[in-house]
Amino acid sequence: METVEPKKSPRPKEADDGEKNLPQSSARRESVFDPRKKSHSVKKFERLVEYVREHVIGQDAVFGGPFGPRPVISCEFTSSGRPLQFIEDYMRCHVYPTYGHAQATTCITSLQLAAFRESARDTTKKCFNCSEDDVVYFVGGGATGALHKLTHILKLKPKLQTDNNMVVLLSPFEHSMNIQTWQESGMKVERVRQNEDGCLDTDHLIEMLKTYKKKKYHTVASFTAVSHVTGVAVDVAKISRILHEHGALSVWDCTAAIPNKGIDMNAIDSG
Repeated sequence: METVEPKKSPRPKEADDGEKNLPQSSARRESVFDPRKKSHSVKKFERLVEYVREHVIGQDAVFGGPFGPRPVISCEFTSSGRPLQFIEDYMRCHVYPTYGHAQATTCITSLQLAAFRESARDTTKKCFNCSEDDVVYFVGGGATGALHKLTHILKLKPKLQTDNNMVVLLSPFEHSMNIQTWQESGMKVERVRQNEDGCLDTDHLIEMLKTYKKKKYHTVASFTAVSHVTGVAVDVAKISRILHEHGALSVWDCTAAIPNKGIDMNAIDSG
C-alpha cells in the first residue's frame, strides 16, 4: 500500500522567510520563532505574534454582567490557551475528513491519522532538542496526565513494589496536583527547602540525596521548571546533573516553562 505523507500546515509568510536563516546543525536545532536569538529579526517575530493574536477565537466575546456587557478577558494561557482560527481551519479541512482509528492499518483513514501523529512526534522532538535516545510519549490530560502515567509505570516495577523503599523529593513551590499525585501513589514524600533567594536550596537537596542513597532508597525528584505560583525559574540542567550524579530519577513539570523559558532536553550545564 502506498505510504501516506502528512499534509503541510499553512503558515504565515514571515515564518517561511525566517526558515532560510536557520543554522544547519544536527547537534542543535534552533527555533525560528525564538526572539531571544540574535540571528532572528525582532520585527518578524512581532509580525508573527500579531498574526497569532488576530486569529485567536473569542477575542471579541462579550458577556452580560451586573454592570452591563463586558468583554471576556482570558488570563489563563498555561494549562488552557485560547483556540486559533488557522489551526481549527486546518483541522477541519485536512484532518477531520480522514479522521480514523490510529491503531488500525487496514484503511486510508487510519494510515493518514498515524502519519499525522508521527509527524507531530517528529516536530515535538525538534522543538525540544531531543536526541535519538529521547522518546516522545503522548498521554493527554496535560502534565497531570503525564505524571499519573509515570507513577503508574513506577509502581508496576516488581522490585520497587516489594522493597517499598522509594522516596520522592519535591520543591517548596510545586503545583498542588504534583504534590497530590505523589502522595496518593503511596510513596514516601519529602520537601526540599528553599534558600534565602526563594530558589531551590541545592545544598539541602544534595544532603537529602546522600542520606537516601546511604539508606539504599530509590530516589525520584519531581520539580517544576518554572513555578506556577511565584514564577521562579530553576536551572534545570544544573539540578538534573546533581540528581543524576546521585543516581536519582529526574522528573520535570515544564508547563509554565514552555512560553517563558523553553525546553531543552539535552541542555549543557555550564556551571
